[in-house]
Amino acid sequence: TAWLPPPNCSTMSTSMPSRLSQLAAIARRLHRRPALEEILQVVVEGAAVLARADRASIRLLDAGRARLLAICRAGQPLHENPNVEFRLGEGLIGWIAQEHVPILSGAADDDPRFLRRPDLRGEMGSFLGVPLMAADHCLGVLSVVHPAREHFVEEDLETLVLLAAFSAPHLEIARLARLSRVDGLTGALNRRGLSDTFPEVDLPSEEGAALTVAMVDIDHFKEVNDQHGHAV
Repeated sequence: TAWLPPPNCSTMSTSMPSRLSQLAAIARRLHRRPALEEILQVVVEGAAVLARADRASIRLLDAGRARLLAICRAGQPLHENPNVEFRLGEGLIGWIAQEHVPILSGAADDDPRFLRRPDLRGEMGSFLGVPLMAADHCLGVLSVVHPAREHFVEEDLETLVLLAAFSAPHLEIARLARLSRVDGLTGALNRRGLSDTFPEVDLPSEEGAALTVAMVDIDHFKEVNDQHGHAV
């Protein structure tokens, strides 16, 4: 999870040529195929700048496609608990993930879909969120927030829709690459991940040089899975 300060938006032009040049710069960085963490950071920081927002965040659906998890953020968390989750269909973000439709609201607090949590810091103000779509399924939601009402305009919506559209495929590729290297349940490296991380190496010839790998196996662990389920 990256907790990042938003870039200085006050001195930046928001004219269309400037927005296009910023979008092009983001696209060039993504085409270098960076790691998943860098992709998230580039997209969320770019969203904050493009929409002149105090806060921006990306929430991705978990493996069960039931919960939206806080993955990356620019600016301070909107809630006291920075890891607060939303279920699919819950709140503005959950609604976007469920319906695959953006929301542009100049008075988010008054929206009937808005879910007020007790640890919310201040008033919501303006909200803009767009789904991150890979083919016909939703990966998560990219959203920006500003304390002032009626801050975002239709141009901001169109810009974030475009940003989400060309970012989502890069996110999906990086996510699948990550899944190919780790166990989906535990997050531990699988055989491919171990081979990539610990390739065959030529050990130094100096006396005392050594490489040690320790592996722990748990006897009869299948009984735990059978009695309590794999999640436990």
